[in-house]
Amino acid sequence: MTSCRPTQLPGWRWSRGMIDATGRVILRVDPDGRPVEWAVPSVRVGRHLVADWPAWPNAAQPDLDDRATGGCLLAMLGDHSAASYAVGVWMASAAIPFASGQGTSLGRACFAVALALGRWPGGAP
Repeated sequence: MTSCRPTQLPGWRWSRGMIDATGRVILRVDPDGRPVEWAVPSVRVGRHLVADWPAWPNAAQPDLDDRATGGCLLAMLGDHSAASYAVGVWMASAAIPFASGQGTSLGRACFAVALALGRWPGGAP
């Protein structure tokens, strides 16, 4: 595994909606993709508070497990009009997929899986 961080690769830019590894949510970025407004988790009020710090920490890294951040990272890969995505859903007790789908976008591939299952398994009961 490499020691390179996502923000070290050429072309990196933060996007509105991304979350960093400490839980800060990006609210607004400048034209160069640097955060200029963000919110931080607040245990005291049980929600996020908008921060007024003078500068975004240069060492900040994205939360690669956050779904919204993942979507932003997918967009940074560039034009995907000719790409195909495959999504599989695995049963917790077995290593075989019980539903899979493909599409020309991540959203279409996810919809194909939900269609095969007949529902959104992570959604409302």
